[in-house]
Amino acid sequence: MEALIQILLIEDSPHDAKLIERELRRAGLTFTIQRVHTERDLRAALSAGAPDVILGDYNLPGFDGIEALKIVREIDSATPFIFVSGSIGEERAVQALREGATDYVLKDRLTRLPSAITRALSECRERKLRQRAQAALVRSEERFHYAAKATQELIFDVDLIDKRIWFNESITTDWGWEPPTNPISLSWWLERVHPADRGKLVSLINQAIDEGQERWASEFRFVRPDGSYGYMSSCALIIRDRNGHAIRSIGSSMNVTDQKAAEEIIRRFSRQNRLILNSANEGLIAVDRNGKPFMVNPAAMQLTGFSEEEFLATYCLHDLIHHSRPDGTPFHRDECPTRRSILAGEERRGEDVYWRKSGESFPVDVSVSPIHEDSRIAGAVLIMRDITDRKRMQSQIEQANRVASLGRVAATIAHEFNNVLMGIQPFAELIRRNAKEEKLTKAASQIMNSVSRGKRVTQEILWFTQPSEPALQRVDLEQWLLQLIPELQATAGSAVRIVFEPPPERVFIECDSAQMQQVVANLILNARDAMPHGGTIKISVATSGGIPDGMVNLSVRDTGTGMPPHILENVFEPLFTTKRSGTGLGLAVVRQIITRHKGSIEAESKPGEGTVFRIYLPAVREVPIESKPVRRKASLRSLLLVEDDPVVAAGITELLESEGIRVRAIEEGAKAPEAVAEYQPDAVILDVTLPDTNGLAVYERIAERWPDLPVIFSTGHADEANLDADAERPHIGFLRKPYELETLLEMLDQVTTRR
Repeated sequence: MEALIQILLIEDSPHDAKLIERELRRAGLTFTIQRVHTERDLRAALSAGAPDVILGDYNLPGFDGIEALKIVREIDSATPFIFVSGSIGEERAVQALREGATDYVLKDRLTRLPSAITRALSECRERKLRQRAQAALVRSEERFHYAAKATQELIFDVDLIDKRIWFNESITTDWGWEPPTNPISLSWWLERVHPADRGKLVSLINQAIDEGQERWASEFRFVRPDGSYGYMSSCALIIRDRNGHAIRSIGSSMNVTDQKAAEEIIRRFSRQNRLILNSANEGLIAVDRNGKPFMVNPAAMQLTGFSEEEFLATYCLHDLIHHSRPDGTPFHRDECPTRRSILAGEERRGEDVYWRKSGESFPVDVSVSPIHEDSRIAGAVLIMRDITDRKRMQSQIEQANRVASLGRVAATIAHEFNNVLMGIQPFAELIRRNAKEEKLTKAASQIMNSVSRGKRVTQEILWFTQPSEPALQRVDLEQWLLQLIPELQATAGSAVRIVFEPPPERVFIECDSAQMQQVVANLILNARDAMPHGGTIKISVATSGGIPDGMVNLSVRDTGTGMPPHILENVFEPLFTTKRSGTGLGLAVVRQIITRHKGSIEAESKPGEGTVFRIYLPAVREVPIESKPVRRKASLRSLLLVEDDPVVAAGITELLESEGIRVRAIEEGAKAPEAVAEYQPDAVILDVTLPDTNGLAVYERIAERWPDLPVIFSTGHADEANLDADAERPHIGFLRKPYELETLLEMLDQVTTRR
């Protein structure tokens, strides 16, 4: 939208005024017009406000156009005045322009009036802009003159074309030089720059000019009339013409001689202090009364991971390395004992927990000593030593003591507890097999589930205290998991959904199937416990995507509550548990099994985002020849059971006799050879721990006379390692109590058919 033009029309003829308005509207101008035709009306209109343009007739009643022009110029010298007249001779036109008229237009040529108005307004605007610029220039020059006179800095202006330089009065008052002229030759200035600095200065300025930079800055030595040198710190702006050529350089120089001398003294003392601080093994941090660091040594930076700049930039040391308690909860600075020591001016020594830049906490042995300045406390010096290794060693010693104590009693506990379970399981299985009522069947199943849970607890203890080497065999990981998942789903319960994501291709590993099943089952149980209201467990197998070559990744991911960092970092530690009924050995055993399989396991978790355990195992790329074992029914008719616990013996006897196998049970190991000779059994189940003698000694006596007689060792201890030499014989087996009937029958099949 065009700007509205305010027009003052001096015209006595209404008819001519209408013609003028019509022509202006025809030209598309946006305007308002006020018509006057007397001197009094003219003066009144001008007093009310200056119009944008004045149009005046030359012939007016009572006064002519020249008089009207003079009245206008008395009041306003800048507003464009255009004569619009029916007849104005050349002489009058010249006079009008001389008196200050902008232009004139004849009434019979009104078509020229709009362009005359537009041009007049444009010229008026340009004139005002030039006047403002000139006034600004005058003010700027005046300001620069007084600023250059008032400042103690050396102000200079270099003409890069004429190679001359102008200085303010500081060249005399501060540096003692009285140049012969001002401006003076640029070479005069450069000759007084120290010879060692001159080449660098000229090169720096030329480089800034050649590379199109806007500024240059340098520090150099400048000679005084007495031959001494002072330090001059200069910075300047490079001014270029429209073509980008450098024509001037205006800047200032500060005399920093005293500052340089003071800095040298400070540097000397700082160098000595730095050597002392750098040699210290402990972290040293000095803070003011508010806790803001002002000095830090390399050891402190190395311990925390923060740079010196980050230390010095922080408002309070507490907020940088002491912001949280050991459990990760916020630690307000007002509660900080170190800060209280500073405020009270008291020494403090003790252990604490600090935080690294990485977000990791670490234990420290710390001492805080106040800094006294006159009679007030100005700050404190904090000395800290990382005691992670010491803490770890203490923890390892404590853990070793706990594990040693546990190992001493584990065998006895396992034997007694497994015997109890073995005394319960056969009868529960008999009830489940023979019960007619569904209620009894469910009760028996519940009892057997509890037995399995107790068995799992004792196995964890025995696995950890007396681990055995895995019996490796090739396993198709996908098929193995598919067979295992139904059992895992039953363990997890109906509120939890197990999802399996198989690998894109078949993957084989070498593992002990039973041990690996224990690993996966343990992870599923942990995932279930982390989802009290149900959720999803995702089991996946992958061989690519950040996985090391030759390895396969078995992952178990849940949607549970997740773990905070202080729990996550301890999940694999023995005896560490967050569960009321947990042994704290489950994940420790898992890691132990994976390690014995030449693999590794890691955990990733965040509160509210679930947990994922990643197991990495060596992959067997070639596809093994699959063969399904065919179970053959052994020709087993009779069996000798050597078991000192009558309840266990009765349960096993009932189960085997339900399968058509005659059983003779004895309690004393010394009577076993005699019983074998008399009863002539097809196989022997021999308890390793007997009240009168050791089961291994009993076996040696039996093997002397019947070397090929199938024998199954049964025990509640994890002492299978003692049988290594004998276990290599095909007719020797081993069962850990409590065991199920199917497991026993399978073992009997193996030892009787492998002879």
